[in-house]
Amino acid sequence: DQNNWNIRWDGADYTLTLKGANLSSQEKTAITARESLTLVLEGENLVSGAKGAVYVEGSLTIQGPGSLKADVEANGIRASGQLSIRDAALEINAAQPEGESTILSVAIEAGGMTEISGSSLTLNSQEAEALEVRDSLTVTDSTLNAQGNYGLAVDSLTVDKASLLELYGRAEPLDANTITLDGQPFTDPITQARVRIQDGKLYQEMGSLYVGGVDILAP
Repeated sequence: DQNNWNIRWDGADYTLTLKGANLSSQEKTAITARESLTLVLEGENLVSGAKGAVYVEGSLTIQGPGSLKADVEANGIRASGQLSIRDAALEINAAQPEGESTILSVAIEAGGMTEISGSSLTLNSQEAEALEVRDSLTVTDSTLNAQGNYGLAVDSLTVDKASLLELYGRAEPLDANTITLDGQPFTDPITQARVRIQDGKLYQEMGSLYVGGVDILAP
């Protein structure tokens, strides 16, 4: 049956398609590519019990319309080059590896220019950045919820009016050299632990206040 599959590889286009796949790798990253890769998601896909979800030496394109949930140790998704996420839903929870205090867990890390369009991302890091981009990040018609020691660390950030970003960082919610919102530069200092970007505007909110184990300031 040509439709009865969970993982399909196209070597001509270097494209990996997951369709309702459940991946687990106790000692290694679940998906590792030594050159640029396109990852297509169909249906609901899961990565669990791995040392990482995806690692690509090169550029990575993640294409929907499906979803990927990953509960991993160390880094979630890493690309040494550019990263593009289109029409996909990602939930990445990156935990600190047990007994490895020197290894920091980044939910998503990209070495090059990054674009997020038509997508929904929920990112959690136990000890490091939820999302780290060493170049520019452009967010279009997407939602991004990022929580970690740093919510989002990026060189330059551009967000359109249709996107919603909710960022929380125990150290800092947003670390960016330049910020452009709905075509306009934003230059005010970030002084609070929570940042919400909505309708092309940036709002700063208070941090956490736990009462009986519940953060009563959480939205």
